[in-house]
Amino acid sequence: FGVRNNRRQPDCREKAMKTLRGKRVLVTGAGHGIGRTQSLAFAREGAVIIGTDMNVDSLPQLASDVRAAGGEAHTFPLNVTDYDQIRDVRDEINNSVGPIDCLVNNAGVVSGGAFLNVPLEKHLQTYQVNTLALVAMTHIFLPDLISRDEAHIVHIASVSGFVGLPFGSTYASSKWAVVGFSESIRQELIELGHAHVG
Repeated sequence: FGVRNNRRQPDCREKAMKTLRGKRVLVTGAGHGIGRTQSLAFAREGAVIIGTDMNVDSLPQLASDVRAAGGEAHTFPLNVTDYDQIRDVRDEINNSVGPIDCLVNNAGVVSGGAFLNVPLEKHLQTYQVNTLALVAMTHIFLPDLISRDEAHIVHIASVSGFVGLPFGSTYASSKWAVVGFSESIRQELIELGHAHVG
């Protein structure tokens, strides 16, 4: 889906990566859950895994499991809501591993319950992690992706990004924002001639 307008649409389409072998894949929230599962799947395809997580204790096991799955592993502590830390980690990655080929914005939180029963701070944290941090990660790493011959951005949303979720209103709306941002940046990259960033 997308917005239809009268402007001439570009003839190009985003291009899929031909292989993950040797590609540097950055996964946020990689120490557990979906992020860990994704990291291991990418590793089995021969990718170089750059795993980040704010839970520092989870990173050594992630690195060990990635290597056991046949991948190369590099891990970095990262709180995705700390934008200065994102910039520092980007510099460290570029200096020690090289620019990334794929960004997987996976880190997320959820706080369920009746809207007024959930503290405001929890609602705001949901937006900070699920939406604002994802935008910040994309903004900070996108120049590196554009500089590659082929690259990709993956944003983890939810079915709740398409339908309302009673007792999870801020979680659902944070994921609606992820879907809208993803569709918008995808079209923008194509229109700007960066269709090699899928």
